Amino acid sequence: MRKAVGRGRVWRVSTAVMAFHVVAACGPAVETVERRDSLGVAIVESHAPAWGVGPSWQLDTSPRLSLGRDDGEPAELFHRLVATVRQPNGDVAVMDGATQELRLFDSAGRHRWTFGRRGGGPGEFRQVLTLLRWPGDSLAVFDFMVGRITVVSPDGKLGRITTVLAGGPGVHGLQIVDDSILVAKAIMMTALSGSGHTRIPAAIVTTPLARLDPDTIAIVPGEETMLLGGGGSGGILYGKDAALAVAGSAIVVGTAERLEIMWFDGAGRIAQLSRVPGFNLSIPPAERAAERQFLLGANPTPQVVARVDAMPALTMRPAYRSLIGDPTGAVWAEPHRPFSDPEGPRPWQVFAPTGEWLGPFQMPPRFRAFDIGRDYLLGVQTDSMGVERVRLFQLNRA
Repeated sequence: MRKAVGRGRVWRVSTAVMAFHVVAACGPAVETVERRDSLGVAIVESHAPAWGVGPSWQLDTSPRLSLGRDDGEPAELFHRLVATVRQPNGDVAVMDGATQELRLFDSAGRHRWTFGRRGGGPGEFRQVLTLLRWPGDSLAVFDFMVGRITVVSPDGKLGRITTVLAGGPGVHGLQIVDDSILVAKAIMMTALSGSGHTRIPAAIVTTPLARLDPDTIAIVPGEETMLLGGGGSGGILYGKDAALAVAGSAIVVGTAERLEIMWFDGAGRIAQLSRVPGFNLSIPPAERAAERQFLLGANPTPQVVARVDAMPALTMRPAYRSLIGDPTGAVWAEPHRPFSDPEGPRPWQVFAPTGEWLGPFQMPPRFRAFDIGRDYLLGVQTDSMGVERVRLFQLNRA
């Protein structure tokens, strides 16, 4: 991977203020939305949700499409689903993590074909994390463990196989911009040294699909961890990570340090910065205690207790777990969920294409969205028995 040379500036973003400062307007009243320009970057600060008390967008209460059964045909039995996307013709592709199979269903829910299996050869996968719509109505499966993209034709046949960047673990969050540019987040492990609490730098990399010539447009704080020396690392309670999405034709990046995101244009320049000053990310003491107990387990050993107690005492939760962009250019921020309450009713936060914070949006219970269109939400819903179902809900935007 190389940095941009002669193609623009590589933005280095700190967790402090995303490299930009805004002075609030003086006076007794604060506008709901403040807009500023800083060196050609539009800065949008929202002090209240534009939707007001409740969201202007609504979901139908019943899904338009539901896939998955308690028992029956193997193609409709899901376990550890990792991704699902909807094709322009209404077909729904599902990636099953347990079998490492890609399965395609038509718009009526009928199984059309299954591709792939667990393994290391062509058409086989070791650990799929990402499923993409590929130009030509094909699908692309990204195998995280080997850094490989496998293109699957609309009729379920093996197509092009490509290695991303240098291959191997370290590349995450692949997205496609305008059917022509691949964008990814690459962990920069070589930048680490020493030990202690840190955030591993992550490079935001773009490359044309036609020639895979990678170019770094930004370096941001990535996964938060504890370096243990000797190449080892340990987890952190409430640890943050960088998030990446494509919204319309924009590349959107966030560090999860606070409720703010950056929008990059097609040339790799920061065009817009959106933030919600003062958004509450504090961690209640009762929740922190429940998280600690979850990590300790029922009968912790002294070593486990020492490891948990050695974790940094962070005071703020991540602002989001992931970002999803939709075709209109809106950005949806998935909330962080504590281990002790993974299914609690925590709303997503939605930003308009012009940067305003629209407000919170409550997803259906135990539902995680993977693909958001102009008029639908597609994701995985888990019932009280742990059975996973793929569900498509009608989204009505007022």
